[in-house]
Order: sequence, then C-alpha cells, then structure tokens
Amino acid sequence: MDGDLHDLPDDPAALKAMISDIRRSNSSLEAEVAALKAASADAQARIERLQLLLKTIQRATYGSHPA
Repeated sequence: MDGDLHDLPDDPAALKAMISDIRRSNSSLEAEVAALKAASADAQARIERLQLLLKTIQRATYGSHPA
C-alpha cells in the first residue's frame, strides 16, 4: 500500500477488495522468495562442488602444499 491511510476508501467492499489484492500479491511474493532461496541454495552447492574440484585438480597438478 503506497498511499497514506487517509487515502483509503470508506466503502467496506472496496477495502475487502484491496485486502484481497494485497494477500494475492503477498502470496506471489512469498512464492518468488522461496524460489529464489532454492536457486541460491542450488548455486551455493554448485560453487562448493566446483571449489572442491578445483582443489583436487590443483593438488593433482602441483602436489599438496601445506596451508
């Protein structure tokens, strides 16, 4: 809701419609957040696998070095 509280309609039906729209929007945003969190987790898991693979390749190429 972008407007001021004074901008709200007095009609109960209009208020109910606004609430319904806000709930739909909220549900949509919650689904988008969940999808983005899942994508982020997948990306992080891939990064970790690639880092492990890189370390394995570096060890095979250069030998192990003390950290």
